[in-house]
Order: sequence, then C-alpha cells, then structure tokens
Amino acid sequence: MALIKAFALFAMATLTAAFSAHAETWRISALDWPPYSSPQEKNGGSAVAALRASLAKIGVTLEIDYMSFPRAKALAKSGQYIGYFPAWPEEIIEGFKASRPIMMSQVGVVHRQDSSVSWRNTHDLFENYPVGYVRSFVYPIEIQEEVEHHATTATGVDTEQDLVRMLAAGRIEVAVTDPSVMLRISEKMGITGLVANKYILFRKPLVLAFSGERDNVSRRVRLNTVLPQFSRNQLTCCAYHPPAKQN
Repeated sequence: MALIKAFALFAMATLTAAFSAHAETWRISALDWPPYSSPQEKNGGSAVAALRASLAKIGVTLEIDYMSFPRAKALAKSGQYIGYFPAWPEEIIEGFKASRPIMMSQVGVVHRQDSSVSWRNTHDLFENYPVGYVRSFVYPIEIQEEVEHHATTATGVDTEQDLVRMLAAGRIEVAVTDPSVMLRISEKMGITGLVANKYILFRKPLVLAFSGERDNVSRRVRLNTVLPQFSRNQLTCCAYHPPAKQN
C-alpha cells in the first residue's frame, strides 16, 4: 500500500512538473478603456476577462499592464510586451498581426441629454454638429475621412476623459467613440447628463495585436483556435443610419 501511495505521489509530481515546464505567461500592454479593459473593472474589464479565459484553455497565464494607448503601442513595439490590447482592426500598426476577434465593441454617438441630435449618415453628422473624437484612435475609414474633411469643426482630444469634459461643457455637440466607454468614464468622473444616441455607427471587433516576434506566430495560431466564432452579420460594419426626415 505504501509503495502504491509513493508511486501515485511520484506520478502526480511528474505531471505537475511537466505542466509547469510547458506553462506560459504572456505579458501584454493594455489600454485603460473601461468597461473593456481597466484595473478598476471587475476581472480587469470584460475584454480582458474574455481574453484571459481563452488563454486559460491553452495553459497560458495573462499579465496585463494598463496605460495610455500610444504608450501601450510604443512599448509593445519596443519588445517589452508580446502585444497590445484591446484594439480595433484599423489600429494594428505596421509589423503587428491581429488575432481573431475576442469580443465586439461599438462606435457610436454620445451627446448631452438636453440636446436634440439627428442625422442620416456619417457625413451628415459632421456637417451639422461640432464633433469630438480621440486623436490616438484609428476610427473606421468613413469617420477618418470626415475628420480630415472637417478639420476646422471637428476637435481631437488626447483622452476619453477630455472628451467627456468637452461635451459636458458644451464645447462640442457630439462625441464619436464607443458609448459604453464614454458613459462608464463619465460615471466615474461624476459627470451626468450625457446619453448614448440609439443609433450605432459601426460594430467593431476587439483584437489582440501581436508583435512580429518569431514566437508570436505560433502564439497567435494557438490563441485563434480557442477564440469564439462570430457570424458574418456580427462582424459586418453596420453603419446604422436613421431614416430620412419626412417633410
């Protein structure tokens, strides 16, 4: 009996050692972007939690350092991290490769509750209202083109917090961003009276941007095998446009 017990303990120790030898830790720079990613959010944010759960399936532990988006990209590019997260597909910089979608986000419009805002398309929105946006974000091309075309009336800011302050103060009429993010940040800042417009411009997947390091080729493949499957309709850019006003 003692011999059997000793053998079982030896086998368990061997398996544990083998698992430890193959266990990995991925260190990633992350945008502080609640509710998707933030040290103040439960489980580090909904997108971080989804990524962590997927990595656990392939025996990988996730380490996250939260920072500004420009810094997250710069440090990942310098080789200090294997990649940055979360990002829209448009935000994958040269030399990096995107994972498959980890979860979905949105690009929409936030305005003051006492403001009446209506439009028929993205161009209409920028033509009729002073728009605010975050400079470090790479928006869908339709929005990027409007930003460039309306350089004198559209205002770029450094952070979502700046966007909240400008909108609340009436320095812009609408903000283009992910409404969930802006409303969560305004709540944390104690600023009320902002609402998300019911029409969403785009649905955008959130991906992990892997650097061009050789080991990241296999890491990306492994992660992709355990990520959720999204339908084409879920991934398609929706550009919900309000109907034209009836005369």
